[in-house]
Order: sequence, then C-alpha cells, then structure tokens
Amino acid sequence: MLTRIENLLTEIYEYLKTRGELVKINVLEKTSRILAWIIYLIIGLLVVLFAVAFIAVGITLLLSKVMPLWAACLVSSGIFIALLVLLIAFRNKFVVNPIVRMLSSIMYNDDFNPEDEENV
Repeated sequence: MLTRIENLLTEIYEYLKTRGELVKINVLEKTSRILAWIIYLIIGLLVVLFAVAFIAVGITLLLSKVMPLWAACLVSSGIFIALLVLLIAFRNKFVVNPIVRMLSSIMYNDDFNPEDEENV
C-alpha cells in the first residue's frame, strides 16, 4: 500500500513538473508574439512617419507653385493638424480597439497549432 502511495505521489510530482514547463512555454510563446508585434508596429510607424514627411514636403512644394511658400507651409500643416484632430476624435476606433483586439487574440488564443505559425 505504501508503494502505491509513493507511485501516486511520484506521478503527481511529474504531472506538476510537466504542467509547470508547459506554463513556461506558453508564457514564452505569448511574450515573444507580443514583442514581435510591437517591433512590427514600431517599424510600420517609422515607415508611415517617413512617408507622411515626404507627402508633406510634396504638398508644400506643389502648393508653393500657386501661393507663397509660407502660405503653402501653413496650408499643408493645417491639413495634417486636421488629420491629427480626426485621429484623436476616432482614436478608439482606429487605435485602441485594434490594439486591444490584437493583444487579446494573442493572450487568449489557446488553439495553438504549430502548422499555422511561421517558423521563427
């Protein structure tokens, strides 16, 4: 009877050890996906920032053909300020909700399938 209890305790210990390793692997997988997503977001924002800068210069130079340069600068900056106001007004729809959706899909996705993931 004592050996059955010892065997049961050994199996419980091995199960808890394996479960702990599984939790570590899940945490590692989720944090690496979140960090990769953050890096992609930063790179995307930098690309968009450079594109917006070139568009602003292009708009300013185009408008300087029909008005003084200082007025073209004011008009192009006014356009971007209006876009910033729209972005702030709709920040939940365009900024907060997609971020929350992405993070919740990463954190609460228990259907991990290695065939769906790209090899890292």
